[in-house]
Amino acid sequence: MHVQTFNGNVAELLAQLSSDTLLVGRYCASDSPVVINVKKANVELLWIGRPKAFPLNVQWHYVLGVMPRMQDHDALLKEMARVELLSVRLEYSLERNWLPPKEVLKIVQPICSLDFSDTAVQTQLKKVFALASIEGYEKTVLKYKDTSSNSEGIKLEVRASGSASYYITYRLKDDQGKWSNESAKVVGNARTVSLLQAREEAHYLKAKFIEKNKVPPKTHTRENKAVRTFRQLHELHVRSERGSKLKPGTVADYDAVAFNYLGKQRDYNQYQKERQDHHHRAPRSTKGTFVGLGILDRDFDSLNYTEAKQLHADLKTAIDLNNQAVGKTSTGRQADKVFTYVRTLIDKGNLLMQERDPEWSMRNPITLFSKEKIWCNPGGNSVRKDKTLPDQCYPTLWRGLQELRSYRLDNTSGNTRNVHKDVRSYKLNSLFYEFLLYTGFRPEDAVRIEWSQISMKEGSITWKASQRQNIKNGAGINDEHFVLYLNQQSFQVIKALDTLYQSYRDEIAEPFERQVEKIKAEKAVDLNKIKTLQDERDEDIARLACERYLFCNAYLNNKMKPNPTLFIDRLEGLTDLRITAASFRAMFQQKAAEVGLKDYEIKRLVFHKMQVNKSDVQAGYNMTSASFLKRISQRVANKISALCRSEFEQETFMLLDSSMAKRIKNALDLETHNKSEVIELMNDEQYEAFAQAEKRTVEENAQMMLDDFLQLMQNPAVKSELERLNLYKHRHYKVN
Repeated sequence: MHVQTFNGNVAELLAQLSSDTLLVGRYCASDSPVVINVKKANVELLWIGRPKAFPLNVQWHYVLGVMPRMQDHDALLKEMARVELLSVRLEYSLERNWLPPKEVLKIVQPICSLDFSDTAVQTQLKKVFALASIEGYEKTVLKYKDTSSNSEGIKLEVRASGSASYYITYRLKDDQGKWSNESAKVVGNARTVSLLQAREEAHYLKAKFIEKNKVPPKTHTRENKAVRTFRQLHELHVRSERGSKLKPGTVADYDAVAFNYLGKQRDYNQYQKERQDHHHRAPRSTKGTFVGLGILDRDFDSLNYTEAKQLHADLKTAIDLNNQAVGKTSTGRQADKVFTYVRTLIDKGNLLMQERDPEWSMRNPITLFSKEKIWCNPGGNSVRKDKTLPDQCYPTLWRGLQELRSYRLDNTSGNTRNVHKDVRSYKLNSLFYEFLLYTGFRPEDAVRIEWSQISMKEGSITWKASQRQNIKNGAGINDEHFVLYLNQQSFQVIKALDTLYQSYRDEIAEPFERQVEKIKAEKAVDLNKIKTLQDERDEDIARLACERYLFCNAYLNNKMKPNPTLFIDRLEGLTDLRITAASFRAMFQQKAAEVGLKDYEIKRLVFHKMQVNKSDVQAGYNMTSASFLKRISQRVANKISALCRSEFEQETFMLLDSSMAKRIKNALDLETHNKSEVIELMNDEQYEAFAQAEKRTVEENAQMMLDDFLQLMQNPAVKSELERLNLYKHRHYKVN
C-alpha cells in the first residue's frame, strides 16, 4: 500500500481536504500517525500497524473514523483530534497484544507479501501458531501471496488454530464470455507438503483444467503422480512428516549435498543465496567452486551402474582440484558421502514405487560400489582418525593447548592488530578443548551450554527438562532437573572463561565510562545523559553472546562452532598429533576405563544412551547420584592431569582440611618416624584418586607425607606452611 507523505502539518493537510483539492489516495502528515484515505465517496482515517506478537510483514488497517469528503475545516480538526487520541490508545493496546479499543470501526486485513521458500514458510507458521496462546487472537487467519518469480500463483493461508494450506485462486469465463467470481483451490497442506510439491500441483491444475476453462475437480488423479526425481525424493526425505523430526543441522547437511553436488549451477546459486539471506551474510563470489553432477531433476531409476561409477570418479576429481587450490588434503570422503546419499534416495524411491506397484523391481546401482571396490573408503564410510593418544603424547598435547591460548599472529599475516596481543579466537578455542578434555562432553553438547545452567557457587551444570533437548541423548535422562557437578579442572576452565568475558565487557564499557567521567567533570552534571549512556552500555553488553553461552565465537555474536577446523589444524601443527574436536571425548572415556569406572558410570558422565535389555537389566537401576558422579569424574580428571603435568596438578591431587593435617601431625613421631599411623590415614578414600594418579603405593605416599609433615611440626601455622610446601616442593597439597 502506497502512502504519500504530505509536506506540511496535519492542519494544512485538512485544509486542502476541506477545499476538496486532494486527489483519491492515501496521505500522511509528518506530525501525525493517522493516515487519511481519500475515496470518491468519503474519507477514512486509518492507523496502520499490527499487534506486537504478529509477524513483521503483517500490516492491518484500523479504521478509526469515516467522514464525508465535503466538511467544515473546524469539524475536520475536531474529528482528527479525537482520532489521534484513539490511535494512541490503539498503539498502547497492540504493544501489549490486547484487542483494539471498541471505538475502532473495522479492521481491514490486506494479504501479506512474502518471498516463499520452505524456510520462510515454516518461520511464518511458527509465528502464527504462537498467536493461539494470546487471548482474543486464537482464531486469527493470515494470508500470504508468493512474490517469487516461479510462484505459480501460490498463496498461503495460516490459522492460529494450527492449520495451514497452500492454495491458488482463479476465474473462469461463462457462456457469455464474462468472468466468474474468484474461486480458490487448495493444492497442499503447508505442514506436510513441501513448497516444490505445492508449486508442481498448482502448475498441473492450471495446465490441465484452469487454462482450458475447466473447473478443477475436488479430487483428481494426476498423471505420473508417483515421486520419481531425485529432487522430489530429497524434499520428501528432509521436509516430509519424517523429515520434520530431523535436526536443523542434519537438514542443512542433506541440503548441502543435494544442491551443491547433485544439482545444476542455478540450484547451487539459489541455495547459496538462501543461506546468505538466512545467516545475514554478504554475498561472496562462488566462481570455480561448483562441482555439481546435474542429476537432481532426473528420474531416480534412470541412473545405471556404469554412469554412476563415472559420475563418482568425475566428482572426486573435481573436489580434489578444489581442495588442492586451497591447500587441503583429498581423502575422497566427500564424493563417497554424496553417493551414499544417492543410494539412500534410490532406496526411498524404490519403496514408494513398490507401494503403488507391487511388481516394481529395481536394483540399486550404488550397492555394487562395494563389490566392485569403487568407494574411496570402505563402504563409503569415512576412515576415522585415531581419536585417542598414547600416554607419552599428553604432555605435548597440553603444551599445544597452552601455546594455542597465547597464540599471536606474526608480522607477515597482514593483521597487525593481533601481533602484540593474544588472539581472542585462539584463546577461546583453547579453553573449549580443555573443557572437552576434562569432561568428555560432545562438542555440540558443550557449545549449547548457557550461563543460566551454571552455578558458580556449587560448580555445577543443570539441565532442566526444557534444556535437555540440547543434549543429543537427553531423552534418556529421566531426572526433572539433571545436575552434573564438575571436576575441579573443568570448573577452573569455566572460571577462566568468566574472567575472560569480564575483560570483554570492560572493553565494551570503557568508551562509555570515559564519556561519563567527562560529564561528571563538568560544572553542571547532566544525570539524564549519564543514565542514557549507562543504558546504552548495558544494552551493548547484553547483546554479547558471552552473556548467554558458555562458549561463544571470537565476534561475541553467537555460540562457538562445535568443530572449528581452523583451530584444530593449528593445534595439529603445534603438536604434530592427529586430533579432532571429538578426540578429547574419546580420551576422557579411555582414561575413565583405565581408572576403573564401570560402563554405566562412563555413559552417565558423557551422555551415552543407557541401553537396558534382557542381558543388562541392572543398568536400568544404576542411576548414580550427582555427588558420586563428581567423585568419579574427579578421578578421571586427575588421571589426565597427571599425564599432562598441567598447572592443575598442584591444586587438585591432594585436598587437606585442617582436621586431617592435625591428625597427621599427631600421628608422626619425631624420633622413630613410624609410618603405620600415617598409612592408616592414607587409606582414607579421599586419597584414592591421588594414589592412582601419582602411580605410587599407599606406603610410598605415606613416606612422602612423613618427610614433608616433619617440617610442619616445627611451625604452628599449618596453613601457611602447606602453601610454602606447594610453592617450593611441589608435593601437591592444598588446604580446603
